[in-house]
Amino acid sequence: MTYAQTAPGYSGAPVQPPARPLALLLLKIFAGLSAVLPAVAAIIAFVGGRPMAEAQLVENVDEYAPEIAQLTNSEEVANGAVELLKSMGEWEYYVSAYEASLYFFSITEIVGAAVLLVWTFLARHTWARVLITLSALGGAAFHLIFIGAAMPPNSIAAVLMATWLFNVLAIVFCWLPPVTRYAKAMKLAR
Repeated sequence: MTYAQTAPGYSGAPVQPPARPLALLLLKIFAGLSAVLPAVAAIIAFVGGRPMAEAQLVENVDEYAPEIAQLTNSEEVANGAVELLKSMGEWEYYVSAYEASLYFFSITEIVGAAVLLVWTFLARHTWARVLITLSALGGAAFHLIFIGAAMPPNSIAAVLMATWLFNVLAIVFCWLPPVTRYAKAMKLAR
């Protein structure tokens, strides 16, 4: 007899780790896309900067400065309101404020993407799947608030709306039975 067979606590042959299920791979893909796509939107917003802010303000001046838009002719709301804001010296304030919101959005998305990617790599653990779920829900809420409040350019809004789909898919795949069974089996194999 060998020492391993007579040692206290011996419970038989070691348990082999199970094969990774396809659902776990898909979870990692969807969670990864939930992180990467907003980071792409953040880069678009960061690179666009001031020109993007000015273009967006001209397009939506009636939303950003409704009191000014009411003073101008309804047919030429954008041009009239922009000229009025420039003549009053307020245009720079609105552009700077919108540009700052784009930069805040960019920084928030980059940090959120980095954190979500770390949790995605650890998705075989139950605690990481809980954090992926919370992160996907929080990210979806942040994107909805940003789209509603800041009225981002169409390119950013489209990327964020596509992210919604991947957020939902990541949450669903986090809690599929094969992923849960795999996590339990990995815990037993340790």
